[in-house]
Amino acid sequence: MNGKPGHIAFENVTVQFGEEIAPFVVLEDCNFEIESGKFNILVGTSGCGKTTLINVVAGYEKPSSGRVKMDGKVITGPGRDRLVVFQETALFSWMTVMQNVLFGPVAQNLDKKEAKGKAWDLLRRVGLQDFADKYPTQLSGGMQRRAELARALINNPKIMLMDEPFRGLDAMTRELMQEYSSRLFEELGITQLFVTSELEEAIFLGDRIYILSARPAKVVKVIDVNLPRPRDYSMLASKEYAHVKFEALEILYEEAKKSFEAGGMDGADLIEAFDKRKDQLK
Repeated sequence: MNGKPGHIAFENVTVQFGEEIAPFVVLEDCNFEIESGKFNILVGTSGCGKTTLINVVAGYEKPSSGRVKMDGKVITGPGRDRLVVFQETALFSWMTVMQNVLFGPVAQNLDKKEAKGKAWDLLRRVGLQDFADKYPTQLSGGMQRRAELARALINNPKIMLMDEPFRGLDAMTRELMQEYSSRLFEELGITQLFVTSELEEAIFLGDRIYILSARPAKVVKVIDVNLPRPRDYSMLASKEYAHVKFEALEILYEEAKKSFEAGGMDGADLIEAFDKRKDQLK
């Protein structure tokens, strides 16, 4: 976990699906960089292409044109230096928590004693040391998320890709998971690329927020979050939080309007709600 943090560069990246006659363009001419050693957040309107962007970095999808580089090398496929925590749990139900965490090292034939020592350390960090012999079905949703973090981190990734990992959790568990993730990042310093549809979550976790346009997506704004670390929820009452939220909402509001217009909807009620939220933040 002491390797160089991952740096990601998008160079003229376009991703489209379907035939050339009627292509479905998801990402278009993306040119931006993900800063190493930072908690980077992707936000955008629903369906704009956030997951596709994560899949391109993970190596699960290949750009139709352009290229993505990690630490100067073109990404051509999946690699254990880039690990994904998905929206739904990916733990193996027939394995205990410890067996799940050790899956990567075992598959790589690494030293079992050393790997188990790392596994215990990670389980301690995420508060699951007393649940090592339990199965995923015996864990709460938040515990499963923490187990997945430990399973990813034991492989010493240079970048963690998080695709709305706390989606579906209740509000209290989600806040706890945000605090766990923030603390782990502050301890380990591994580059994070985290997708969320929740602006409050983005500001609480992020050092830098990348706002995507309506589809076809590209980065339309990068906002630096100058809240000190370690973080707690009292910071959500700060002027910096309000400033970042207002700036982000203005852009997301415009992109939401574009999405409605592209779909043949006026979305008048929702647009009015956006305007009221903006006015409350002024």
